[in-house]
Amino acid sequence: MMDRHSSGPILALDVGDRRIGLAQWDERQGVREAGVLRRRSLPADLARLAHLVRERGIRRLLVGLPRNLNQSEGPQAERTRRFAEALEQALGLPLVLWDEYETSVRATEELGLAGRPLSPRERGRVDARAAALLLERYLAAGAPERGL
Repeated sequence: MMDRHSSGPILALDVGDRRIGLAQWDERQGVREAGVLRRRSLPADLARLAHLVRERGIRRLLVGLPRNLNQSEGPQAERTRRFAEALEQALGLPLVLWDEYETSVRATEELGLAGRPLSPRERGRVDARAAALLLERYLAAGAPERGL
């Protein structure tokens, strides 16, 4: 997908109030789910993400922006924007907000978990898969090559 002038590994985040789903892209392994972080506090979350970014050599961050069907933004989008601003300041890496519309719904369906209540472990799997779907959409749109 993005093998031309790679800007290095990308970390995608599906930010929720309780968890952050993670996915990663790099030239060697492509897109893959990278787990889930259980939310604690903003300083603790930023510190854990900073460690992960250093450990994995991440060069760009992609944060899913929740929008409504009509492209308007609600309270969750505002919380996500505030988190993304704090993350960008803390880590000093390029950060892109990307529309995450229905990634969680699709992830739930792909994992065969639709139609019933989910356990905390299953919710984490959905969050990580949603982050991977977000990253796949971003790369498919050619956004990195366009400087986005």
